[in-house]
Amino acid sequence: MQIEIAKRRVIAAVLDLGLPLTRLHFDFLETTPGETPVLTGRRDGLITLSVEEADDDVRERIRSHFREPCRTLVGHLRHFGTREKLPGYAHGE
Repeated sequence: MQIEIAKRRVIAAVLDLGLPLTRLHFDFLETTPGETPVLTGRRDGLITLSVEEADDDVRERIRSHFREPCRTLVGHLRHFGTREKLPGYAHGE
C-alpha cells in the first residue's frame, strides 16, 4: 500500500508541474527466490521498484549500504524525468 500512496503523490506532483503523464509507467516487482533480484531503477519513462523497498527496515538497510543521506519511495519515483528530457523538469540529478 505504501508504494501506491507514493505513486499517487508523484502523479499529483507531475500534474501540478504541468508535465505529461503519457510516457510514465510503473512496474512494482517482487524478487522470486532463486532468481536475479529486482533492482529499483528507471529508463525511458518506466519506473521499476522492488516491492521489498516498501518495507522500512529493508529500505533503511539499502540506504545504509549505499551510504545515501535519504532513501524513500517517493524519491525513487520522482526520478522518472531525468532521462526523458521533459520540459520544465530539472535535469542532471
